[in-house]
Amino acid sequence: MATKPHLRFVRFSVRTLLIVLTIFCVWLGWTVERARKQREAVEWVREVGGWASYDYKRRAPKWLMRHLGIDFFNDVTRVGLTENLSPTARPLVADVTPVKDLSPLAGLTSLKVLLLQGTQVSDLTPVARLTNLEELFLHRTQVSDVSPLTGLTRLTKLDLRSTRVRDLSPLNGLESVKELQLSERGPSKRGEFRVF
Repeated sequence: MATKPHLRFVRFSVRTLLIVLTIFCVWLGWTVERARKQREAVEWVREVGGWASYDYKRRAPKWLMRHLGIDFFNDVTRVGLTENLSPTARPLVADVTPVKDLSPLAGLTSLKVLLLQGTQVSDLTPVARLTNLEELFLHRTQVSDVSPLTGLTRLTKLDLRSTRVRDLSPLNGLESVKELQLSERGPSKRGEFRVF
């Protein structure tokens, strides 16, 4: 007995619905996991006395924002771990903060600006995952090796004043860096400094 055409359509429609539903569930799971990691990173930043700024690119109804949270809809693009430093105010002297480990920031893949001046950070390996990073401030840190930064192809501004960095050769391939601060005299523009 031949299958009726409308039954074949129904069978095809159910299969298509299941495929679409599966794709949606995978996307939703990925989005929820990304939001959870970002929320945990922001909580850690605030616990250690830092601050985080969101991009606010996506809007959502207030009731939905209350239930799902800001991290579901928006990305963190700026983080400061320097004590007594907010995105709008800069004190003359910032206290040294006890932050040493940056691994909690690994989930902030949309991060564009990271301020670490005055921290006890020495290992930049977790920063290597932050491929959207455009500005990195390491003034007065314990950093001595900048080789983890070699993959940060969007990095345009790098502050290395009062660090332990002696070898700048890992920065040779970073053509995107337009401003590199090495001393208190002020920034060097690309072309004004040679990396050996």
